[in-house]
Amino acid sequence: MSEPGKEPNPYKSPETEDAGAKMESGMPPAALTGTLAAAGVSVLIIIGLFLVSPGIGVLAALVLVPANLRAILAMRKEFRATGRWPEGWNQASAFVISTLIMIPIWIATGIAFYAVCWAGAMIAVSAFPKGDEYGFTNMIYGGIPIGLIAGLVSFMLCFRLTLRSTSGQAEMEDRKSKPTA
Repeated sequence: MSEPGKEPNPYKSPETEDAGAKMESGMPPAALTGTLAAAGVSVLIIIGLFLVSPGIGVLAALVLVPANLRAILAMRKEFRATGRWPEGWNQASAFVISTLIMIPIWIATGIAFYAVCWAGAMIAVSAFPKGDEYGFTNMIYGGIPIGLIAGLVSFMLCFRLTLRSTSGQAEMEDRKSKPTA
């Protein structure tokens, strides 16, 4: 009779133990150090600007926090496509480019918010009975919520569409390598 510790586990994954050991973590240590350094510098800039001028500190936070997230996502896409995490100047340039891209994204988000907010407020004033003399409450309750929704949709679309597509690059390389008949 066999010992209970030696019996095979029927619920064990079909993968071997070696396959689990070969899987790499998402970020190599050098990449983690660079990413944490960039995030730390961003936090210090935000805190410094907030102490000098709170309004500029808030604007810096609105730009730098999503820029760090976007840079990490862009570098992860490159890692998945090439198998190598960007290092050195490539990592720094990803953070700088992401910061520069966030400025027009926030401008587009502001335009979407104000345009839809204004249109929603005008519709709310004309469509619903006025709660006060000028219909100001209708403007607030009608315009701001749909303006926020439009701004959020605009931000998410711009954020997502500015990330490079690695599948499109791979398809282009495949087309170049195939001979044409």
